[in-house]
Amino acid sequence: MRREIDAARAAGLAGVAIGANRPSGELDEAMIRVLVDQAQGLGLTLHRCFDLVPDFAAALETAVSFGFERILTSGGAPSAMAGADQIAALVSQAAGRIAIMAGSGVTPANVAELLARTGAPEVHGSCGGPTSVGSGAGRAEVAAALGFVAGAPRDTDQAKVAAVRRILDSLAA
Repeated sequence: MRREIDAARAAGLAGVAIGANRPSGELDEAMIRVLVDQAQGLGLTLHRCFDLVPDFAAALETAVSFGFERILTSGGAPSAMAGADQIAALVSQAAGRIAIMAGSGVTPANVAELLARTGAPEVHGSCGGPTSVGSGAGRAEVAAALGFVAGAPRDTDQAKVAAVRRILDSLAA
């Protein structure tokens, strides 16, 4: 993870998504300190390791104390819509000290409702769809056979991204 942080910095990226859990699910504060120190000067997002913690309120305060700009979360549920009530509680607790980014299963069909239900200032979605990676050459099949791909290969769908963006822009207007 430290090498990846260095690679992100070398590539001129604005920030990184990092995090670590202990076997209990609690945030691994010692490892997170190492990663935060490594990422000094970069924007910090606490990734969905947050969704594994046993105490969301305590973990949010830990994230604030480390200087994270945002927490990416589904509210501990399989999707952000399923975890919308928990995400709303986190937004309330955060009170502007840290952004809560609702993520997992965000689509053009649900993004407006998700924002309305949670009050989250940010969303994250893969906007995934089928891909043609390896098409015709059997590379996707080889990658799947080697365990590099779980299920059918997917890629970002530009039309879905554009649709979510239009919705977000209309809500901001």
